[in-house]
Amino acid sequence: MNKIVLTCLLLVGLLTVNYPVLADSNWQYWSGYTFSRAINDNLVFNLKPEARFFYEPCSLYYTQIDIGLDYKVSDWLTVSPYYCHIEEEKRGDLLSESRPHLNATFNFKLFGFKVSDRSRFECRITEAKDSFRYRNKLTFKFSKVSKFKIQPFISEEPFYDLAADKLNKNRIYAGIDFEMIKNFKAGIYYILEASKNSGNWTNSNVLGTTLIYSF
Repeated sequence: MNKIVLTCLLLVGLLTVNYPVLADSNWQYWSGYTFSRAINDNLVFNLKPEARFFYEPCSLYYTQIDIGLDYKVSDWLTVSPYYCHIEEEKRGDLLSESRPHLNATFNFKLFGFKVSDRSRFECRITEAKDSFRYRNKLTFKFSKVSKFKIQPFISEEPFYDLAADKLNKNRIYAGIDFEMIKNFKAGIYYILEASKNSGNWTNSNVLGTTLIYSF
């Protein structure tokens, strides 16, 4: 219970410290789904569609479909090859991107927290150019509580452009995951995203939901 209180305080602190940023930056809603099928004890197939919306004006601007496998090498390592197809509207144009990516996730416990450290190397294939990017997402998960197995978490994910040799995006996450009924899990989260464009950093605020169905 103390860990849940700590999570709430961290989230309130994050919002308080960044209040001027929140007041001036745009808001978005991200809706993600995962359809998961275990092939055997160590291999899981996943299909992950996602849609993203601007709040003002309320409009769909981004869709993606991520498809791939999670292979559990050991209790502390999972390797995941994926392919992602993206459609995004920018300045009135609909842009497409193909994004194969390889992930390695290390899992361990630290000071009572469940910790996951995911490294992702992705190739971004577009009509304009191809590029490579590295993303590292570090997540701290708190203990589950209640009959719904509510589990708070916090994460940070920097994005590093390998061609430009620079950091150009960072995300800070806070949220909860919980079990609804058998085979169904859900999550609610907030992201503070900082992106660097033309030498300037801008911020976006994201409210998101996830729904996971295992069959």
